[in-house]
Amino acid sequence: VCNTINGSIVDIKVNAPVCNTNNGTISSCTVSSCTITGSGDYAGAICGRNMGTIEDCTVSNCTIDGSTNNVMYTGGICGYNEGTISGSNTEVTGTVTGSTSNQTYTGGYCAYNTGTISDSGSVDITLSGSSEANSYYGYVIGYNDGGTVSTDITTTAQETKIDTGTITVNSSKYFPFTLER
Repeated sequence: VCNTINGSIVDIKVNAPVCNTNNGTISSCTVSSCTITGSGDYAGAICGRNMGTIEDCTVSNCTIDGSTNNVMYTGGICGYNEGTISGSNTEVTGTVTGSTSNQTYTGGYCAYNTGTISDSGSVDITLSGSSEANSYYGYVIGYNDGGTVSTDITTTAQETKIDTGTITVNSSKYFPFTLER
């Protein structure tokens, strides 16, 4: 729809990303039945990078592909959130595929969060991301860097990887783990 939003977009329905960068407000928008192949650093159905507000938006039956072009931040709603994602009607369904390269982030709502994710939306996705060192992926967010994330968001886990590794706690304790379906 546009490159950068500084104002507001309300109540549109599209089958492509709403914008690359959001500095304003995107409200009650739906992106549906599309495949988004990311390029550059950010990939998301609503926007690549959010520094404004996204509220009550729906990503319905979309495939967000950060793997093809090795995108660093791949998310269902946005790749990188520095602003606010809110609304109990916020929903993501489909497939989110992050890059398999080292140092990548993949998430259902967003890949990397330093902002605020509030209210009680939902995530029902098939998710895959990198299991390489320094990479993170998760159903709501891939990595939270001091932001706020609501615990009221419901998720339907459809993990596509089985992995083993180590969990670091307080930078000094290690606990072996195995993830299984």
